[in-house]
Amino acid sequence: MTFYDIIRTLLMAPALVCSPLLLASECEITLSNTHVDYGVQQHPSGAVALQGNHRLDSREIRLNASCRDDSAIELTLHGALHANQMKFSDQGQVSIRLSRAQLDGRPVGLAKPGDLGATGAGVESLAAAPGDVIVPVEAGRPARGKALVLSLEIVPQLPLSDMRSRDAKVHEGQLRIDVNGS
Repeated sequence: MTFYDIIRTLLMAPALVCSPLLLASECEITLSNTHVDYGVQQHPSGAVALQGNHRLDSREIRLNASCRDDSAIELTLHGALHANQMKFSDQGQVSIRLSRAQLDGRPVGLAKPGDLGATGAGVESLAAAPGDVIVPVEAGRPARGKALVLSLEIVPQLPLSDMRSRDAKVHEGQLRIDVNGS
């Protein structure tokens, strides 16, 4: 591999920003990590063609949403979209998966409000993207509680053509998550 085939890229996966919305119940949200840094990356060895994508390692972040009062909690994801996923750099994207939800210490399913009839009790793991609203679900209905904890898995990917450069490049994306308790 020549110098021109190596990319020295500082990859900063989505900076996750949380902002609480104050409505009927005051709620706040915290993340185990609000910034994920992938460090210096190189063009993958053996990847000769400029076609295709390169997936970076999966990272998991714990999300905690807490409300002062017993509430129906909604999480809303905001950010730029690319190919129905969160935009990452110019042409890349980040897949987002929420899983292992617990509301007040008990396991609950997850659903998008429009899918409640189709998913019944919700699902254990749910793909999400900016623009989605996610709710914890029990017995086919939005669950009520004070403390929601779940895992947020992010997997960025970039076109191989974006990773082929002799100059350092910074790739980044942003996701904001709002919490609403009513």
